[in-house]
Amino acid sequence: WTSITNGYPASITGYTGELATMAVSPAAPQNVWVHLMCRQTSTNTAKTYDIYKSTDGGLSFSRLNITTDISDSYWQGGWNEGFGVSDTDPNLMASGSYSTWVSRDGGMTWTGNGSMGKNGPHSDVHAIVIRNKTVWSIGDGGIYKSYDYGQNYIHTIDDGIQSHCLWGFDQAWKSDIMALGMYHGPTVIRDDNIYDGWFPAHGADAGVAFVNKGDDRYIYASPWGLA
Repeated sequence: WTSITNGYPASITGYTGELATMAVSPAAPQNVWVHLMCRQTSTNTAKTYDIYKSTDGGLSFSRLNITTDISDSYWQGGWNEGFGVSDTDPNLMASGSYSTWVSRDGGMTWTGNGSMGKNGPHSDVHAIVIRNKTVWSIGDGGIYKSYDYGQNYIHTIDDGIQSHCLWGFDQAWKSDIMALGMYHGPTVIRDDNIYDGWFPAHGADAGVAFVNKGDDRYIYASPWGLA
């Protein structure tokens, strides 16, 4: 191994580097990308990022001049981060820690998708893999995949034994609608008239989940950090 200091990491006033992930792609065999999460020294919070790119096999790096602010993804500090580049298109890349972001122009501009929303993957992303145009987001809530550049995600079905720690569960009085909250997982709803099986809704670590007994259109949950 050879220590590389030509262009990476560059000093950033007021910030210290905390967690870095590396990505390569067979579509650009001489390119190496390093995604660096930084901690703001004055507030002790991680609210910025840097992406460095090498075009000579990692011998030297330059910092990308990113025009989109995706710093809301990294408030969790150096605990988790995912970063990946497509194996067929080096301009397609994705990044995530809390929210998930996708770039189709080599990291210059990014499109975000909120975590655990209607079409978003679970937060706490630990890895991102892109095969061709399919974006895979792997985190505490399982494996999610997107066929449309990260705009919508599908919660994949695992082949084998899967277990969750359930913290809250309830069922409607006059229908089969169910709701549950799980540790390190979203609030999940089951309504076979609308969804194909369980549907991951918003919020994580819900200690309780209730279906309104008088009107099952209303479901209540208490996710972490929210009332």
